[in-house]
Amino acid sequence: MGMFDYVKYEADCFLCGQPIKEWQTKSAKDGEDLMRQLEVKDVAENFYDICPHCGAWNEYDVSKGKPRLKKQKELYEIERVNKEERKKAKEIKAAPKE
Repeated sequence: MGMFDYVKYEADCFLCGQPIKEWQTKSAKDGEDLMRQLEVKDVAENFYDICPHCGAWNEYDVSKGKPRLKKQKELYEIERVNKEERKKAKEIKAAPKE
C-alpha cells in the first residue's frame, strides 16, 4: 500500500454540496509522501477524496497555482442523465397497456 500526505483544504462536494475536509495527495512538492498534513501551496499536482456523503470522486488540480476542480462533474452529470433515461424507458415498458 502506497504512502500519501493529507492536504488541509475545505470544499463542498461538486455532486451533493456537502463539505469535504479530508483530502489526500501523492504529489507533494518535495517528493516525500509521509502521511503529513500539507497546505495546498505544498502540493505539486493534485489532491483528491471520495465524498463521505455521496461517494463522488472529487479531485483538484493545483499545477497552475490555485486549486481547480477537475472535470468529473460532467462525467457524473452524463451518468445521472443516462440512469434517468433508462429508468423512464423501463417505466414506459412496464406500464399497463390500455
